Amino acid sequence: MWVRMRWQDLGVILHFSGIFVVGLGITMVIPLATALVYGEWSAAFDYIAGMGVAFALGMAMISVLTKRPRVTHVHALAITAFAWAVAACVAAVPLSLSGNYVSYLDAVFDAISGFTVSGLTVVVDLDHLALSHNMWRHLTQFLGGQGIVVTALSLSLGLKGGAFSLYTAEGRDEKILPNVLHTARFIWIVTLVYVLAGAAVVFAVLVNSGMALDRGLLHSLWIAVAAFDTGGFAPQRMNLMYYHNYLVEIVALVLMMAGSINFGLHATVWRGNSGEIRRNLETRVLASSPRR
Repeated sequence: MWVRMRWQDLGVILHFSGIFVVGLGITMVIPLATALVYGEWSAAFDYIAGMGVAFALGMAMISVLTKRPRVTHVHALAITAFAWAVAACVAAVPLSLSGNYVSYLDAVFDAISGFTVSGLTVVVDLDHLALSHNMWRHLTQFLGGQGIVVTALSLSLGLKGGAFSLYTAEGRDEKILPNVLHTARFIWIVTLVYVLAGAAVVFAVLVNSGMALDRGLLHSLWIAVAAFDTGGFAPQRMNLMYYHNYLVEIVALVLMMAGSINFGLHATVWRGNSGEIRRNLETRVLASSPRR
């Protein structure tokens, strides 16, 4: 059945989507800081431009409504779909300015690939891509792996009204904690624990193999993010083969297995019921899947 919307409904969608866009602009501080630390001045201006677009567009969308509106389930579905599309277009701005993409459309493709953790890329000369742009590519994957709505909810970015509708509209059904905001934060806590633990192990392996400390830190973080979110992005064209180290591949494999399990099961295990891993239908199917 086709849902009919009024102008007021479109205002609600624009208002909340604008909050996501502004939040996305704030996250560009991370690749901007990376560019400044490593003296990538051209890339730094790319992210200043990207933040400018995000803040200008986001604030314009937010200002459509002056009062906090009530969010229905229909609104939530439309907000989620529209916010993902706009986020990809905004995230592509600094990438398109990098000179490593043939066109803006190619940059949008990479941004969508990151947010949807698809792992496909059309970047030109990945081996020489600026560190800040690699940071942004993996950050889009990190945000997309948990969901931009979950990210916004965990930070309480003005989304308390209709929080549950927004949460379920993104395809989430885990009711880990009674409060959906606490559930969103728990998802991020689990993610950060696995990513940081995996990155620490990979960092030790890479540094022991002779990689410089700062480079090893960045590569280990990117590998851990891509593995846990089962996304597939990598800082080098040869992906994990670039490192020629089976320990890196083992850690990535463990993180991918952990990332493929639903957060409800993670919560059960964290509460001390480790036996649920053997009894859970999802893990049993994964373990028994035929290998080729």
